[in-house]
This record gives sequence, structure tokens and C-alpha cells, in this order.
Amino acid sequence: MTTMQVIALNVAIPLLVAVVTAVVTVRLSLRRFRSERWWEMKARAYTRVIRDLHRLSWLGTGESMLRPIKWGATPGVLRELNEASITAFLGLAEATHTGAFLLSEDAVKALWELVSALPKKGSLAEKGLNSDQLALITDCIARVRASALSDLGV
Repeated sequence: MTTMQVIALNVAIPLLVAVVTAVVTVRLSLRRFRSERWWEMKARAYTRVIRDLHRLSWLGTGESMLRPIKWGATPGVLRELNEASITAFLGLAEATHTGAFLLSEDAVKALWELVSALPKKGSLAEKGLNSDQLALITDCIARVRASALSDLGV
């Protein structure tokens, strides 16, 4: 082998190793980044669902602020409470329709059961929810929380 060939091999082999190492490192880093971002999206989705379930539960109880008519509350307060209940319900409906894209099958099933049992018309601020519906929300919170812990690996 000539001196030029030895120099070429001494340069080519480390260069080839460096390129392969760089490619593998970048691919693994991107995979990890995507998996972390996916985990964060799932965590945000579960957090929103649990928050909306909690709000719906709170808004559905007659003891919270839901019977403000007895207190002589203004129509503005009633409107705000009604909008909050609609926002919570729409958030749950969105999560239900998103389905297993972000949430586990068990969480989606719990949400479907709940959404189908809740009243579709009327203001929670005026009517509240009955004890069976509140129990369904509480059960749904527990099921979604268990699914989130399992799905997120925490």
C-alpha cells in the first residue's frame, strides 16, 4: 500500500464512523423528542378532561354556586355559570370524539358513557344534576385518572 492509500484509509475510516455515529445519534434524538412531545400532548389532554369533569361536577351540584337564584344572583352570574357548564361539556364532547388518538380506550369508553347520560339541553346553573349523574361524573373522574396514570406510565 502506498502512503497515499494509508492516509486515505486513516482519514476515511474515522470519517465513516463519525458520519454513522452522527446519523444514529440524530435519529435517536428525534425519536426521543417525538416521544416526549407525544407524552406531553397526552398529559395535557388528560389534564383538560379531568379539569372539565371536575368543573362539570362542581357546576352540577346544587350546593356550589348552582342555585344562585335563591341568592338573588344577577342574570350575568347565571349566564357566566351556564357558559362555564357549556364549556366543560363541550370540552368533554371534544375529548370523546377525539377518541383513542390521545386518550386510552378505557378513558374514551368512560367519557362516552358519561356524555350519553348527561342532559343535552337546559342550564346546569338552573337545574343542576341529579345524584346518579353526579355519581357518574365522580366514577368517570376515577376511571380517567386511572387510565391517565397507566397510559402515561406514572
